[in-house]
Amino acid sequence: GTDPNKEGKKFAKSDVHIHCVKVFKEILDTERCFVTDLSILVNEYVKPLRNATSSVTHSNLVNPSDLMVIFNNVEQILEVNYELLQSLSKGIQTVSRKGEIPTLSEIAGVYAK
Repeated sequence: GTDPNKEGKKFAKSDVHIHCVKVFKEILDTERCFVTDLSILVNEYVKPLRNATSSVTHSNLVNPSDLMVIFNNVEQILEVNYELLQSLSKGIQTVSRKGEIPTLSEIAGVYAK
């Protein structure tokens, strides 16, 4: 006959695997949103403010040193997170063979890069 304990473990392992895939996709979606939000911040606020502070007519808008403190390294953070997003996106495409669910070791490999 069939050992119910083996069936239970197989089912539980499958559930864990599916949960890990969902978590990975959530991380990917969250990273995508974060990069989009940072891009908006940099392109719609930081760069225009930086340009305005260098203009004589708007020089009192924001003090350049205050601007530097407020948005200290946001452009570098955007660059790093953009690269991370690209790596995660390429990784999930690589391990998602023909629509199959990737294995846990394949998912872990995406993060190791």
